[in-house]
Amino acid sequence: MAEMSGAKAGSLALRIVALALSVGAAVVMGSVVSYNSALVNCLFPLEIMFAVYLKNVDHVLKKVFHVHLKTEK
Repeated sequence: MAEMSGAKAGSLALRIVALALSVGAAVVMGSVVSYNSALVNCLFPLEIMFAVYLKNVDHVLKKVFHVHLKTEK
């Protein structure tokens, strides 16, 4: 009987460790997702500024050099 109790205790301990690892992994993944979201929010205005810059370059090339860039519409 004592052996059975030890096996149950060991099984319970393994389940607790597995649960702790699962929770830890979820916290780490949540942190990574939050970091990526923050990074995207920081870079998005730069992407808009770059798009405006490219549009201005396209406009200048058309007016001054009569060159047309292929842009997506």
